[in-house]
Amino acid sequence: MKKFFSILTLALLISIEAFSQMEVSKVKSFDDPWKFGIGVGATYDYLNPSQYTQGGVGMKFGICGEKHLVYMIYFRPSMNLWKRDFSMESATREGKMNGYFLDFEASIEFKFGDERLGKGFLLSLTPFVSYGLWGNTTYTNLDVNSADYGKETSYNTFEDDGFTKEDIGYKLGLGYDFNHKWEFNLNYYFGFNYIKNNNNYRWRGVSAGLTYFLK
Repeated sequence: MKKFFSILTLALLISIEAFSQMEVSKVKSFDDPWKFGIGVGATYDYLNPSQYTQGGVGMKFGICGEKHLVYMIYFRPSMNLWKRDFSMESATREGKMNGYFLDFEASIEFKFGDERLGKGFLLSLTPFVSYGLWGNTTYTNLDVNSADYGKETSYNTFEDDGFTKEDIGYKLGLGYDFNHKWEFNLNYYFGFNYIKNNNNYRWRGVSAGLTYFLK
């Protein structure tokens, strides 16, 4: 993993240096106007490591902008409402957690295809920051030696049960631009923060979504 991020960092530095040498004001695409759109998608979110846990299906809905920078390079910031959940089971209890996050993303996209028709494949690298808004966690006691055996207890995910609100990470994606209006995206994401201070679980997941550009 460290080697991967070293290579990724080096590639980004080379790209930034190359971009800084371009006379972007003379490139016609740099004058292209912003486009704005709405997106919706489904996610499968899970924890790494996966011991005692199972992933769950979530959703994302949000707004985005897109700016053609230069040649095949595009910048796409977005803001989304992101629902994540997972379930867990051990010898003494089982539970289910859900959380709603406000998600900020800043994608660099590389589009390959016919720009005039707006058709072609795309690759993206996306740093993201998410912040937990609200959620609910429910546990059931499975300890047969306990007086509370079978008892179900509910908590506020980010307050009473102590889940970390903040997460940062990266998304790696590919997709297809159909006609300047519709885009399909498939992403794999990995978060860096622990979901709680007292364990080493981190968020992972995949997502698939559609974006419709208004202009």
